[in-house]
This record gives sequence, structure tokens and C-alpha cells, in this order.
Amino acid sequence: MDAAQETADKMLSQARTTDLASHIKDAERIVEITKGGSVTKITVEQLVAEGAIDLRIKIKTLENDLDLAHADNKRLHEEIEELTPVDDGKEATYAEAVTAVDVAETARKELECENKRLRHEIADLKAQVVEIQDTTDSVAVSGKQ
Repeated sequence: MDAAQETADKMLSQARTTDLASHIKDAERIVEITKGGSVTKITVEQLVAEGAIDLRIKIKTLENDLDLAHADNKRLHEEIEELTPVDDGKEATYAEAVTAVDVAETARKELECENKRLRHEIADLKAQVVEIQDTTDSVAVSGKQ
């Protein structure tokens, strides 16, 4: 009987140890959280699950914000592309030619204005010369008389 009793004691001891270990494990899995003055008991698994849900919500929010930022970035990039001339050689040459034509046209108009002003000045001076000539001729005629 001693061997049977010994075996029974070992088995009982193992059962108690296993039961105690499972209680310890369960106790380790329960966390007390204080929210607004009340203590809530929650398992670690529940806590992790709730944290994971919170994190998923935050991640989704950040992904949405990132999508909006990408859309804004793309829109701004397109606006910049529209405003920036393409430098493929032909367009740049064409743009330079258009600019050169505009500059030349402006210079030509300025020269035309200056030319007209000078023609008027020359006409005025010629009129003065004619007046002086007439006056000289009339003085000469009156001096002969």
C-alpha cells in the first residue's frame, strides 16, 4: 500500500500543482484597469484585442489622411506641370522664338514712335528753316530796294 499511497500522493500533488499553475496563469492574464475611478478587470487577450482595434482605427485614419495627402500632392503636381513649360527642344525653341518676336515687336513699336517724333521734329526744323529763309529773302529784297 505504501507504493500505492505514494503514487496517489504524487498524483494529488501534481494535480494541485497543475491547478495552482493554471490559476497563476489565469491571474497573470487578468489586468486591472482604472477608468474614471472604477476598476475594470480584463484579460490580457481582451486588452490586446481592444488595443489592436484602436490601432486598426488609427491606422485606417492615417491611411485615409495619407490618401488625401497623396491626392493633394498629385493635384498640386499637375498644376505645377501645367504652369511649367515642357523643355523638349522644340517647345523651348518656340517659346524663345515667341519671346524674341515679342521683344522685337516691342522694340519696333518703340522705334516707330521715335521715328515719328523725329519726323515731326525734322518737319518743324524744316519749317523753321523755310521761315528763316523767307525772312532772309525778304530782308535781302528790302535791302535791295
